[in-house]
Amino acid sequence: RLDQSVVLLLVFLPWAGHAHSSFLSLIPNSVNVDGVASIGHANKKGGGELSSFGIDFLSNGKIWDVALCMRDSDGDGQYNGLELGDPCCEWNGSAPPPVVQRKFSHPGDAASTVQTKYVSTLYDADWRALVLKASSIERRRLVNMRGVSCEPLPPLEAGVAPDLQNAKKEDPKPTSAAEGILKKILHPYTNKKLATTLAWTGYVAVMWQRRRELGKMLRLRNKEEPIGDIGPRDLAVALWISLLY
Repeated sequence: RLDQSVVLLLVFLPWAGHAHSSFLSLIPNSVNVDGVASIGHANKKGGGELSSFGIDFLSNGKIWDVALCMRDSDGDGQYNGLELGDPCCEWNGSAPPPVVQRKFSHPGDAASTVQTKYVSTLYDADWRALVLKASSIERRRLVNMRGVSCEPLPPLEAGVAPDLQNAKKEDPKPTSAAEGILKKILHPYTNKKLATTLAWTGYVAVMWQRRRELGKMLRLRNKEEPIGDIGPRDLAVALWISLLY
């Protein structure tokens, strides 16, 4: 009785000579992993012993599907689809996979992983089994909850390093003090804060005036000297009170 590894090796022999031209096209981003010529081999340059991913690929009938995508072939805590840029396991081979990440890793090498928002332990076997049974819409939701987006990234900008493509672009610095002040005034947050401040100032000023008018009436009735109208100092106090809100 032949050992399973021997059977896999015999099945794999026809693949060894033309992995780059045929089978690699059946795997998303298989040629985009830095420093790896063939992800189906333990030898990154190709040839020789199969990698753990290569064994799983052959065992799965040489088909990229949700089952192979959600499998963690190398046991590094990241499933194959996450390492190869198909985190929602949606690629069917009919077209180049959408670019949802800039970096990829070797699904058959435990020392090779992609950088993710959360720790890899969140992609454990129980979670992967849940995703495996989910519909495509539910699968997207479960993957997004683990900090991974399946939405395509914008095209690369010419002359900008790939690592900086998704960096937050800072607003250009103002050329003059007046321009800087104007920019702050026109900023949506500043507008909202300014409108709130003015509204509270008006409210406090009106209430203060009504209190003064009431005080005048009481003093006139009691034949006391009336108090003057609201002055700049009173408005300054009202503005200061409104800023507290």
